[in-house]
Amino acid sequence: MSSKLKKFADMMFQLFELTISFQAITLPQTNVGAAYYSQKLNFYNLTLCEFGTNRGSCYCWTEDQLTKAPSDIAIGVCRWLEEVDQRVPAVKEVNLFSDSTVSQNRNRVMSAALIHFLSRSANITSIIHKVSDS
Repeated sequence: MSSKLKKFADMMFQLFELTISFQAITLPQTNVGAAYYSQKLNFYNLTLCEFGTNRGSCYCWTEDQLTKAPSDIAIGVCRWLEEVDQRVPAVKEVNLFSDSTVSQNRNRVMSAALIHFLSRSANITSIIHKVSDS
């Protein structure tokens, strides 16, 4: 590989983009009122997708295991970032894209978790969290 091509490839891997999606699903799915309210169980799905590599991961749990608190969402995001930090050492900057749900993404818990991650990261030096307006 020529040195120019290698330099370009290294530059492309220094920027990493990730999207965050969180969904709460009530189980079981039924239209019968009594069954719905007596047996309701919330199932949570945190999905993280990498742009460019088509890799993704889903962290799934039910309300009896964890809540949908900001700390639970932040733990999932930081675990994924730790995996990326080890798997792709050339990554220096990460862009996170998420919705503007205050209780999940746009809050001080997520900010503190990302700052804590950066203080321990071996390779990643910058995280830009972009939040949609809607």
